[in-house]
Amino acid sequence: LRKNLLSQLVFVFLANCLVSLDSASAQGIDTMQMPAQLVRAFPKLKLRRPVAITNAGDGSQRLFIVSEQGVISFLKNDQSATEAETFLDIEAQTTYSDKENEEGLLGLAFHPKYKENGEFFVYYTSKKAPPHTSVISRFRVSKTDPNKADPASEEEIIRIPQPHWTHNGGCIAFGPDGFLYIALGDGGRANDPESHGQNIDTHL
Repeated sequence: LRKNLLSQLVFVFLANCLVSLDSASAQGIDTMQMPAQLVRAFPKLKLRRPVAITNAGDGSQRLFIVSEQGVISFLKNDQSATEAETFLDIEAQTTYSDKENEEGLLGLAFHPKYKENGEFFVYYTSKKAPPHTSVISRFRVSKTDPNKADPASEEEIIRIPQPHWTHNGGCIAFGPDGFLYIALGDGGRANDPESHGQNIDTHL
């Protein structure tokens, strides 16, 4: 029964896709598939639980990689790279556990004018009480070394208590309007039991 139901669902999905493609073609939209190939970007590089990769938009050709345990590393955009250097290490203040692995350092966004002001923002789960608290902080690059952040420059922007260790979101990014957008998730547990996901009165 389960197999038959799955087959029917797949059929309905494919049928809907075909209808959508036919509709797009009728509207003059190019629906030809683009050639795509999966390639491992840095085959010689080993990192601990990377969750995000971005650049500073400063023309330096550096890629910054966020590891969930609390470290931001960087490397030149070179596929032969074998190691990355540490840009910021806040592991001591970041909550992460292999058994509760949806917390940690989850997001990084460089200010659109980073080249001028050296500001960047991070999203992490704080070790400070209460547990399961999401923090958005602003940091600045070192005044003497462009390859190091200044850990003492942290300014907390907002703290959001989360009810559980799951569904923490974590992506942060600047929009074309210059605002910083923060994805906090619904607070957790399966099926959003506290109905945060559809509640506009909560940050979650």
